[in-house]
Amino acid sequence: SGMARGIDSIAQRAAMEAGGDTFGVLGCGVDVCYPAECNHLYKQLKERGGLISEYPPGTEPKAQYFPRRNRIISGLSDAVIVVEARERSGTLITVDMALEQGREVYVVPGRMTDPLSVGCNRLMRQGAEVVTDLAELVHDVHQLHTRQWGMKQENKKSENRSQKVSMRDEGELCLGEVEARQQVESKSMMSEKQEKVSNVLNRRQKEIIRILYMEGKCTQQIYSELCEQISVDIATFSDELFQLEQIGNIYYSEGYYYLR
Repeated sequence: SGMARGIDSIAQRAAMEAGGDTFGVLGCGVDVCYPAECNHLYKQLKERGGLISEYPPGTEPKAQYFPRRNRIISGLSDAVIVVEARERSGTLITVDMALEQGREVYVVPGRMTDPLSVGCNRLMRQGAEVVTDLAELVHDVHQLHTRQWGMKQENKKSENRSQKVSMRDEGELCLGEVEARQQVESKSMMSEKQEKVSNVLNRRQKEIIRILYMEGKCTQQIYSELCEQISVDIATFSDELFQLEQIGNIYYSEGYYYLR
């Protein structure tokens, strides 16, 4: 959680009191305690979990750092549970990140007249899982964790098997033959892709391919960069991604990123 005032810090104290470990994901350097009133919690986290930040030591907290760090909170989680959220809440940024990363989102429902539950109740209408029983929640999250961990282990085994097969096959060829084969395959693949791009794709699709030329990127990154070049609504953008997937120009990785 984010070690913020209120539910964040209460949840982390409760986790330690129950004998668990917890991590504070900070919007500042790991050597800076923010908010100052959480200094005791900050010291406890060093011993009963840890402090995580993408910012260098000594970095002071700034408003723009906190929404950005929310993707780390959701990325480290098996599920995101929203207990309170105003109509416009930073918590909803975490929810967007969680959905993009393929995480399950749960909400605690609240009274219609409670301003702190407006965001929660809206998420319920949009299809988020509703927390009505703590035992069921624990059971669901345990299953999510087991399934996600199992997928990671299986993917790691598959990668190891692929590497062993590749090393064995290439070991049968001399270095010169390997390099020659790779050059031929690379040129052939590039030529096929270039032909496919030039003959089939529209301007938006070509721009998406260009954005993904060097590295995989998440949906939000691709959309932001595309809008800098071409005006496009989110529905059209989603359809273009789908079409590119169908014809095999891009694929969706387990890490919830698109790659060429």
